[in-house]
Amino acid sequence: MRTVDRAFRLQQDLRVLIPIARRLARKAGPSGITVENVQRWADNHGVLLASTDRGYRSRLLGAVMRAAGLEAVRGVWRRTTRVGTKGGNVVRVWRAA
Repeated sequence: MRTVDRAFRLQQDLRVLIPIARRLARKAGPSGITVENVQRWADNHGVLLASTDRGYRSRLLGAVMRAAGLEAVRGVWRRTTRVGTKGGNVVRVWRAA
């Protein structure tokens, strides 16, 4: 049951965050966005995620970028200020495809 609940929460969060990531990437243009940009937008606009576990959120945001169809820019990295720095997807720059 626990795995089913986790999968359900993931699907809920993806449904909410994918359109946000796409919109931000289009607006940013060639400079691209990071997962931090999506997290800040969600936090500033009161978007509540189904899970508040910090590790889950970091992993989720990388999955959001891939699910939104954004392209990871090779060799371009951006320093973040809010999101933990574990994992390559945290500072990776993503652009609209």
